[in-house]
Amino acid sequence: MATLSWGKPKVEIGVLGALRVAPIVWTVLTPLVEDSSQFTGTPGTPLTAKGEGGALVAQKATASEYKFVCEIYASDNSKPIVDVNGVIIDNYAIRLGPENVLLPGFIFDESSVLIEETWSAKTGKKWKYTFTAVEPLLGELSKPYTKV
Repeated sequence: MATLSWGKPKVEIGVLGALRVAPIVWTVLTPLVEDSSQFTGTPGTPLTAKGEGGALVAQKATASEYKFVCEIYASDNSKPIVDVNGVIIDNYAIRLGPENVLLPGFIFDESSVLIEETWSAKTGKKWKYTFTAVEPLLGELSKPYTKV
């Protein structure tokens, strides 16, 4: 049987310091809304060069885009990420470790963050965060991350 990296993840965030330095303090996002945590990688846009008659001469693609979305219950009014009218100034690092700590999750060394606030009678107030990986000073947009 395969070992899958599913289940309850541990999601941690940290505001980037001056000069885009990695965070010293990591904050756990909790409580996560069930089934709201989702990582997506979107392939880059193909760029093509065509010759006379429409024949493909060359092709390459722009860089992929990586996003992580999750929702947390607003159990009190202290948001883990400060915003003013939905605008988040700082960039954040984010890392996710799967339930099985021996398996890799991912880390964005830098991401821009969007927030969406919702409320319903069934679930109450929630904050939905979308983290979009930003090109870091070194390395890939999304990297494997293992806590141990």
